[in-house]
Amino acid sequence: MIDLFYPPLCRLCQAPAKGALCPACLDQIALPDIVSRCRHCFAPLESQALLCPVCVRSPKLSAPSAYLFEPMHAARRMESVLACENEAALRLAAASMLVVLWHRLHWPCPDRILIVPRKSHCRELREVAEEFARMMDLPLAEEFCLRWQSPFVWRIERHCRDLLENQTILLIDWAGSPEHLRQAISELRGAFAKTIHILSVFS
Repeated sequence: MIDLFYPPLCRLCQAPAKGALCPACLDQIALPDIVSRCRHCFAPLESQALLCPVCVRSPKLSAPSAYLFEPMHAARRMESVLACENEAALRLAAASMLVVLWHRLHWPCPDRILIVPRKSHCRELREVAEEFARMMDLPLAEEFCLRWQSPFVWRIERHCRDLLENQTILLIDWAGSPEHLRQAISELRGAFAKTIHILSVFS
């Protein structure tokens, strides 16, 4: 009865919707086609090659990565709306889409999921990561911290000292800088992690 007087609205455009998003917005933020993506950096490919020219020469990151949302108008609205405290339904939708993307990538099942910290959107990233880990039935940990080095310069460090021998690690990232991701990878390599993959919410 309440839906009759107060019909659900799309979280992004306020159009009538049966779920968190209307069909039009869902089309705009549809899951990326992994077939036409670089297997390492997830950049769009213009040929049937498995790797983009940059990754063939020298990859920016030493671990495979993928992202959920493209840098387009609907995704930018998604990022701003996800920051609202009462948008639990949208964060749940984002976590669900991350699970689907992970399955499509055919990456190995991780032994643990780690959050890549950042100065902004910390709460939103943690809540999306928590939902993702719950759906995957896998442990989630916050083993990294940001250390101040100089004005406007922060470095990612791993505050847990246990070794990660033979473990597969999945990093959950919001839209971190390549430099911070390289630092996180370096910290994990130093702990002898076997395999590292990076799954970002935004590109």
